[in-house]
Order: sequence, then structure tokens, then C-alpha cells
Amino acid sequence: MISASHLQKGKLIFLLRVWHRFGLILGLIVGFSTASLGLAENLRDNDISRLLTFGQVDAARELLEASDPSPADRLFFDARLLKSQAKFTAAIALFRQVLQLEPNRMNARRELAHTLLLNRDFGPAEFHFNQLLRIDENPKM
Repeated sequence: MISASHLQKGKLIFLLRVWHRFGLILGLIVGFSTASLGLAENLRDNDISRLLTFGQVDAARELLEASDPSPADRLFFDARLLKSQAKFTAAIALFRQVLQLEPNRMNARRELAHTLLLNRDFGPAEFHFNQLLRIDENPKM
């Protein structure tokens, strides 16, 4: 018999996939570029973040695996999972590994800076936040 939580998880994954496809179509209509960290990847990352925030680790991992992730994607996922569990030192090490593989991965640098701050590593956090201020084109930064 299928449990209610299993049905909810399935419904959530379905809704995220529909939203993901809608975002891709919208991106094509509006003419967004899918360069280095493209629209599809941003949408997937946002969906995975939401799932991790709500403790839906299995659903988040399923969404990651459905996108044929790179080694850096897998490390980034594991780092965010560790961060969500307040295992900051381990998360920091993985975010740094992601940046060694992909030095221009902006979301990894943002997550690293924030995790360093949460871990009270103020000097390194300040360094990474200052780097982000110089190189990040995101107006929210």
C-alpha cells in the first residue's frame, strides 16, 4: 500500500518538474541565455534548495539525479545538505572542493561565504563576500 507521505512526495516532485518545464519554456520565449549557470540549472538549484529546506532530502536527491549531475553538482548538493544539518565545517570543505573543480561557480562561492559566516569564520567569510561584491553580477549581492 502507498503511504500518504509517499503520495505527497510524488506530487511535490511532479509539481517541481512542471514548474521546471514552465521555466524553461518561459526562458526560451523571453530569450534567456543558458550560459555557464543557465536558467535550467538555476531552476533546478532553486527547487533542490526548497526541498532541502523542508527536509525532503530524497526528493531533492531524485531531482538532482534526474538532471545527469556532474561531480561538482554532486559535491554541491552534499555540501548544501551538510549545511542544512548545521555541519558547517564539513560543508565548507565540500564547497571549497566545488570551487576547485569550477572556480567560477557563483552559487558555490555564495554558499561558502554564508557557511563561513555561520561557522563564525569571519576573516575567510569577509574575504569571500568581498570577492563576490567585485565579481557577482547579481544585484541582490
